[in-house]
Amino acid sequence: QIKPLVKPTRLIISFKGLQYQWHDFVSKNNHNAITILALWAPVASIYLLDIHVFYTIMSAIVGFLLGARDRLGEIRSVEAVHRFFEKFPEVFMDKLHVAVPKRKQLLSSGQQAELNKLDASRFAPFWNEIVKNLREEDYISNTELDLLLMPKNIGGLPIVQWPLFLLASKVFLAKDIAVDCNDSQDELWLRISKDEYMQYAVEECFHSIKYILSSILDKEGHLW
Repeated sequence: QIKPLVKPTRLIISFKGLQYQWHDFVSKNNHNAITILALWAPVASIYLLDIHVFYTIMSAIVGFLLGARDRLGEIRSVEAVHRFFEKFPEVFMDKLHVAVPKRKQLLSSGQQAELNKLDASRFAPFWNEIVKNLREEDYISNTELDLLLMPKNIGGLPIVQWPLFLLASKVFLAKDIAVDCNDSQDELWLRISKDEYMQYAVEECFHSIKYILSSILDKEGHLW
């Protein structure tokens, strides 16, 4: 496509004093530039189209490979969100957040509970901002907003506090299991722990009640 145009191009460049039917601003004293441009424009357009098609195909292939490597698309349903949500804070801190010196210390010392609490406290504001934006765009209702919001995890509880949509009705289910269970406490706790979020709900309920009672009793104790 290029070689057949070389000889005509040289011939056009060699022409002097051509008279054009249109008013000429460029070609005069400039080696007939507009004529050469008109000659080469279709070929250049074809090459640009080929480059665009090639880029589209290659970007799709590379995007597929990168997505497969990064395991994108694993979360496709609400059940998947339930299953993977507890990993969100850790992955968020590893992939998106800047390095935190305190987190490195907790990693090196093996303090997993404190590390999880720190990750959750850093992740919660970003998650809540996403949820609030969904509410502003009217994708979710106020009730759904309340269920999706994540506690700030900056209080005195030694555990991670998860959103309500993960823990809803888990305490009542645990109560029903406890009522129907005639086994020992260890076996009862083993049954409850099979559901991780039920375990989290029971632990949060226990620590919350303990924190409230301790605060009340401490205040009353100071009066004595």
